[in-house]
Amino acid sequence: MSSTTNRSIKQPEDEHQRLVNTIYGKGEVIRTHPSEEENGSRIYEINLLSNEKEENFYRKQKSFATLYTCDNPPGVNPNIDDEIICQFGRGKIVSKENESCKIKLTSWRLNGSSFVYCYLRPSSFDVVCRKVLGKMNCLEKVMLSQAIKKSASIKFQEKLYREALKDYENAVDIVKYLQHDNISDNYLRAQIVQIMITCNNNEAICCLKINDYSRGLRYAQNALLLINALEQKRGSKIHSFLLKESISDVKLFGEWKVKSMVNIAKASMNKDYDKALEKLEQAKKVISAQEKTVMLINSEKEISRLRSTLLIKKKAFRKKEKLRAMAMFGSNGKSNDVTPKKNMSENNTKGPTIPKKEDETCKKKVSKNKRIEGDMNKKVSFEEDFMDEEECSEENVEEPTWYSQHAEALLISALGIALIGGLFFLKSNKK
Repeated sequence: MSSTTNRSIKQPEDEHQRLVNTIYGKGEVIRTHPSEEENGSRIYEINLLSNEKEENFYRKQKSFATLYTCDNPPGVNPNIDDEIICQFGRGKIVSKENESCKIKLTSWRLNGSSFVYCYLRPSSFDVVCRKVLGKMNCLEKVMLSQAIKKSASIKFQEKLYREALKDYENAVDIVKYLQHDNISDNYLRAQIVQIMITCNNNEAICCLKINDYSRGLRYAQNALLLINALEQKRGSKIHSFLLKESISDVKLFGEWKVKSMVNIAKASMNKDYDKALEKLEQAKKVISAQEKTVMLINSEKEISRLRSTLLIKKKAFRKKEKLRAMAMFGSNGKSNDVTPKKNMSENNTKGPTIPKKEDETCKKKVSKNKRIEGDMNKKVSFEEDFMDEEECSEENVEEPTWYSQHAEALLISALGIALIGGLFFLKSNKK
């Protein structure tokens, strides 16, 4: 007996919502209602999901076609990565071998990051819906964040930087404002710190790859802030748990810290040269204080290369600014007037260098220039003296005529007179 309706009975949802096959397609059992009949049968409330796209659409819209039936529908066929519920608790299918499945029991928690695995037949467990983020506990949220981070690393290796950046951001968002519950402890907090530092550093690298320097700078600074805060609390329980997870001080306060500083320097290269150089110097000091590893040696080489590039860019920038300032103030400024005066005063102390055998025309010209110049304290044209000396060194120097010096003015005056005469002529003809 089955029926479809839009009516919903107010009753708490099932803790584990099974995925089942119905005559209308795939569905999930939301609630199990007790029947009013004496035989003790149950009524199953099922949201119908025909395919994955429609499932995602309905979950966003929060509206489903609902089926009520007394027949217990069969479960769906299990696949790898499906979540299941069994007699040992909640788990996840890792692999399928012959007629059994390898199950990773996520509800079991051992010391450190160890998990319990078991092998079960499909008839001994039910495939259930994945928990939404709001219904997950702290451990499940941390595990989800680690899974997303692993997916982001694969995309980063494939050079899909924008997609990887989005996944890293999602991984951080899951644990950033985590509300700790009764199962959270210092080990879990250490895992969160590790996720936050590594994801922020990787986010910074992704932003640098896509030339988003402002966001890259912010992510790198966040990572460095976490590392410095942890370094101040060296020897704390969180630091001890990180050491147990094979995250040594060389890796944490050496490699990861240098990585953050280099990312900050790269993000500041096109904006603040002094800040970038300062961070590179700080990173160099961190490397010198740590035990040398392969990563630190490579980072040291990268720092030397970046420092050389920065110095070249800084020098070119200063030269450009100097030329821009000269163009703004022009050649009539004080800075341009001082040099000729100084040079002229030096030349005057030595006296003018005039050839011994000079023409009479040259003597007249030099004396004429001296008469015009007057007092030597006045502004002198440094260029004219050299021109006079060059002209005097020639054998035949002819003084230019009055007409040749004012040819353009005479031509313009003639054209003006002709134009005025033409206008008077036209005016007289009209009268």
